[in-house]
Amino acid sequence: ESDFEKIDILEETKKIKCNIMEILSDSSKKNLINKYITIDNFNKLIFDFVESSKSFKNKKNNLIHQDLKSANIIISNDNIYIIDIESMALSHNVFDFKCTLTWDLIQSYEYEINYLKGYFNGLYNYKIPKVLGKQLKFIFLYDFFRSLCQLLNDNNINYKKIDYYINGVVNIICKKDFESIFDFSQID
Repeated sequence: ESDFEKIDILEETKKIKCNIMEILSDSSKKNLINKYITIDNFNKLIFDFVESSKSFKNKKNNLIHQDLKSANIIISNDNIYIIDIESMALSHNVFDFKCTLTWDLIQSYEYEINYLKGYFNGLYNYKIPKVLGKQLKFIFLYDFFRSLCQLLNDNNINYKKIDYYINGVVNIICKKDFESIFDFSQID
């Protein structure tokens, strides 16, 4: 038995979906969301979130960092050190990006896509699993919904932060190639 927390992705999905449904039952919060994205499109994202979570069914867990990014990787004298390891857990490899994927895509879309391609090419030795795209889409939506729930359930709602975050995510979602962002079958 391990001392590391085990992240059950299907349970996490149920919790977040429940929180989102609770938010949508509040008319003021629902109207706020509707300023950025139609409720029909928002509901489609919820559906995509739940559907993409199924791509983890029967997948083995690994030890993950949970905040893997270049700032947490140090290279010194040909040695590689991973820092900021206090939140390591057992889950699927793509869950390493749950904290950074959405924010990084908002801030630096091209850089993040290239970083992900390099990471997963190395991890899977250029033999990318067919479900990886669905799993990355899940992580993107997971972080979006998780963060949105936190922002909207805060006692002192920070509308500026909500505006920045939702606008950034909606701009990515509304790209014609949103689905292809997470299609790693055509990696060059």
